[in-house]
Amino acid sequence: VSVQRHIERALLRLFVPACVIVNERGDIVYVHGRTGAYLEPSEGQPRNNILEMAREGLQIELTEALRQAAKGTTEVVRNSVRVNSNGDRALVDLSVLKLDQPDVLRDLLLVSFRPTPLAPPPTAPGVTARHAGFDDAERVDQMERTLKFMRETHQATLEELETSNEELESTNEELQSTNEELQSTNEELETSKEEMQSLNEELTTVNAELQSKVEELSQASDDMQNLLNSTKIATLFLDNELNIKRFTEQARDLVMLRQADVGRPISELASKLQHEDLATDCRNVLKTLVYREAEVSTSDGAIYLMRIMPYRTARNAIDGLVLTFVDISRLKQTQKDLRHMSEVFREGADPCIIVDLNGNILDLNDQAMRAYGYSREELLGKPLPRIIPPGRRDEADSLLNRCRDGEALRNIPWTLLHRSGDETRVNLTLTVLTGDKGEVDAIALVTRRTDTQETAS
Repeated sequence: VSVQRHIERALLRLFVPACVIVNERGDIVYVHGRTGAYLEPSEGQPRNNILEMAREGLQIELTEALRQAAKGTTEVVRNSVRVNSNGDRALVDLSVLKLDQPDVLRDLLLVSFRPTPLAPPPTAPGVTARHAGFDDAERVDQMERTLKFMRETHQATLEELETSNEELESTNEELQSTNEELQSTNEELETSKEEMQSLNEELTTVNAELQSKVEELSQASDDMQNLLNSTKIATLFLDNELNIKRFTEQARDLVMLRQADVGRPISELASKLQHEDLATDCRNVLKTLVYREAEVSTSDGAIYLMRIMPYRTARNAIDGLVLTFVDISRLKQTQKDLRHMSEVFREGADPCIIVDLNGNILDLNDQAMRAYGYSREELLGKPLPRIIPPGRRDEADSLLNRCRDGEALRNIPWTLLHRSGDETRVNLTLTVLTGDKGEVDAIALVTRRTDTQETAS
């Protein structure tokens, strides 16, 4: 609802005659009824102030009534106020009321005008002179009231000026106090600025140190990745949910991995491993914290030694698993070959004895045990001269040295001692055994019994 509607409702409720709604400064907000007999526009630039528009005789009473009504809560009434309107005189009852409702009209002033009939002019002789005297007395009374109003206005103005001066002094003191506080605040800000500059320098230094640490960590990470790749051991790092954290390049040969697979569960990835219980084994290791080791095969026939170990942090906390896969295909093939060779060695038709470079017996086959009457435990680790006649032991050392130097020694007539002390004549063949790098690390002695009784020189 607009302000105008509120004003109209208030006026209807109060049954007021011609009236004007103004604020405390006298500015007109709303005009109701015919007010031309009491108000007229002022000369010059149009203004909308009731005090400037009040007709002669009304301005003083209206000013005083507005001031009293603005300070109080009761209606201020001025009866029989004489107003000059277009050369005529009229009496009007003036009232000013401060509005308190509705809220949109609160603190506005309602100025109402109620016309009062003039007394009839006198008709008896001599009345004209008295009437003229009455007008003069009325004019003097009006001037006295005007003077009284001016004095009161002057006194009120002085009091307001004094109050304003006191308020200004108080405000000035507050401004001075505020200025001092601002100066103190400015000094604190200067101090804070210096501290911030110092802190900024420290942060710059710390940032440079952190940048250096980041570069060192990046370099360490690169070194660690290169170290893991250089071991040629397929390695997988899993978190506690069995999701991929990182992996080495060799792991791509076993599990179909891409860099985008980081964070995926290992159970969702295809692999060459023929081991369906990998996820179960991983969960068991996480549960028991006991590492698991097993040999696993791949679809292309390779064999790997798989180790599943808990991943321990520097604070000894478990943060997932480490899976390593070592290719042992060649080792398994070598072991297989050695088993075959061992079977051939043990089941050979001729006695065979293997000694190290110092002449100590490393192994002998079953035929040698039968030929010379010793058990394997009686000869293992014992020197070869134990089964050589004392007179030929120096010659035996010479034969071992010649074989070690690369000389081929085959079917040499020789004599060996039986456990019973009997001598057995044999033909002796010496063969060097080499390691992975071709170095001589043992000598094999193969003997074959002869029917001749000649003794080798």
